[in-house]
Amino acid sequence: EAICSLMFFNVRTQEQLRVTGLAHVRSADETAQVWASLPQRQHHNYSVQPAPGTPLEGWDGYRHGKDEVEFSSHFRVIEISVEHMDWIRLDRPVDGIGHKRAAFDLVSGEAKWLVP
Repeated sequence: EAICSLMFFNVRTQEQLRVTGLAHVRSADETAQVWASLPQRQHHNYSVQPAPGTPLEGWDGYRHGKDEVEFSSHFRVIEISVEHMDWIRLDRPVDGIGHKRAAFDLVSGEAKWLVP
């Protein structure tokens, strides 16, 4: 397990949500079950060589392969148990009040407003 954070932003509503929790890589058997349930066309997204994240000389320095078994190793299922959320909405000030921010602790159940 490892602590991780994810951030989401909605341009239309001007809301940002940061979630923090524990990430756990699921077992090889569980990952294989999810891999098998994906539509065939999605397997193509994981069929790159060299492996994802490898530095390239140029933008076109990779290829898509055909061997599903070989490339399923590029796919993992990660489960995140969210423990904390931090929400902010960006607003134009009206009567001196502008942005709004709140924090939620999902372990203790505590919620509170914060200064943005």
